[in-house]
Amino acid sequence: MQPQNLPLPLRTEFLMQLSGELEAPQEIGAAPPGPQRIYYVKGGAFAGPGLSGSVLPGGGDWMTMRKDGIAQLDVRITLRTDDGAPIFVSYRGKVNMSTETRQRIADGEAVDPSEYYFRVAPFFETGSEKYAWMNGVIAVGIGRNRNRRRLQHSRREIAGHSPFTQQECNMSIELATAEGGTVVIAPEVLQAFKAGFRGPVLDRDTPAYDEARKVWNGMIDRRPGLIVRCSGTADVQHALRFARQHRLLLSVRGGGHNLAGLAVCEGGLMLDLSLMRGVSVDVKNRTARAQGGCTLANVDRETQVHGLATVLGFVSPTGIGGLTLGGGFGYLTRRFGYACDNVVSMEVVSADGTVLRAAADENADLFWALRGGGGNFGIVTSFEYKLHPVGPEILGGAVVWRGEDTAQVLDFCRHFTDTTPRETTCVAVLRRAPPAPWLPAELHDKPIIAVFVCHSGDIEEGEKIVAPLRALGKPVADIITRRPYTQMQSLLDATQPNGRRYYQKSTYLAQLSPQVIAAAVEQAARIPSPHSGIALFQLQGTLGDLPADRCPAGHRDAAFLFNIVSSWEQAADDELNRRWTRDLFD
Repeated sequence: MQPQNLPLPLRTEFLMQLSGELEAPQEIGAAPPGPQRIYYVKGGAFAGPGLSGSVLPGGGDWMTMRKDGIAQLDVRITLRTDDGAPIFVSYRGKVNMSTETRQRIADGEAVDPSEYYFRVAPFFETGSEKYAWMNGVIAVGIGRNRNRRRLQHSRREIAGHSPFTQQECNMSIELATAEGGTVVIAPEVLQAFKAGFRGPVLDRDTPAYDEARKVWNGMIDRRPGLIVRCSGTADVQHALRFARQHRLLLSVRGGGHNLAGLAVCEGGLMLDLSLMRGVSVDVKNRTARAQGGCTLANVDRETQVHGLATVLGFVSPTGIGGLTLGGGFGYLTRRFGYACDNVVSMEVVSADGTVLRAAADENADLFWALRGGGGNFGIVTSFEYKLHPVGPEILGGAVVWRGEDTAQVLDFCRHFTDTTPRETTCVAVLRRAPPAPWLPAELHDKPIIAVFVCHSGDIEEGEKIVAPLRALGKPVADIITRRPYTQMQSLLDATQPNGRRYYQKSTYLAQLSPQVIAAAVEQAARIPSPHSGIALFQLQGTLGDLPADRCPAGHRDAAFLFNIVSSWEQAADDELNRRWTRDLFD
């Protein structure tokens, strides 16, 4: 049914009772008796002869009141005719408050929205065009004020015409399917999906689309047919059911620090969790719950308020989702294991839209598989982590030597790391010196070796532990100092900016052998890009204490991770940098 054929007179009044923030549509109430076409909206839903529907916030605060006496209502309404056809409508309007109410707000007094009524003129919002709905009036009633003020409003007189252009009425979208084909989503079906979705829905013509499809690795240049940016678990559930119904190709974006590009599908539905970044900390039980779009920085910021932390990575913009589900290691791994070893529970939306709790005591098989077992088990919308006393200050930083000292430094680290306690983690990095202000200018773009250190135990004891490292040879820089743990977590961020081209290979090592050291020294001298490097992450400790079958995340007997991190700017250099990475890995 087209909008101009809706069973409504040209002048229809809706009486809407709005209370509190509307979180989701509720049950449709009974239509009022009598011949008048008055549609009641209460708690997010309304009904009447010929129509039913739901109300959701239209973006931002659904109603704001300014000190100049103007109130702004912003809601979106889906009308659904008796035959089930959905029509998407946006209503917005302003109202003049009474002199008394205006004065009370100007005086800083909190005014309950239930104390006044107002009317607004409706309009359809379709892309860049906005239309008044014929010459209808929407009356919005809030509360008890009996002196209703009729708002003077302007509207376009388009009686007898559809508020949608013909092009918009016929608009559809073609999306890729999981089987490799495509499916055409009819406009009314797409509008119905949008009406039940709280976050932004972006197609290729939406201004924010190009930014939303980007991930950390600039080599990934795919174009989803539709991007849905979830505001919460209900949105994830709604989007999954939509994808399942139409058998859509689906990808999931968490924090966006994505290397392989699995977060972005070509032509399908990209489900984006990056707006879901809430973190709550239970200090008493030493746990934190973090939504699936969080980054390391989001979690560390909240937990460090209480001097607590969980095992996460080394670069603060990294998303916790991909990191944790893949195992995940960081400066605290030697003490507390992988990131996934510190997960207490997860909230998961399964492929059919069911919301599950996965934990040792509930859906235990799913809980086991999610911790390093690969993908396609469901979408994790939140993680509950075990927390440990760490910080807020630790001893951390880096010591740097010239490239010609690399063999000597690595040979020292080979023995030094066998003697350090689990509170001390070392990461050796071989690369060309970045233009960091703490490095001598004459060394910029020259080969160096840096050993990053994080000691999360007693700081005075840590000073004694790292003293032999700092005294080795002739360092050109030493920035090991007492610093906030959150600062240590972000110390490598500048070396991993969004948008560069990245390619990596890695392997686990039982020991830092002379053969490994020789290969690293040889290949470090051939690094083709000033942004690339070789990193050796120290791991041995608690990982080896935990059972091998604890979860799929393995390599618990590893002493180091050997990671080749290739990074460059131009697509023309792709083959050169990938070849260097493969040659070193092989």
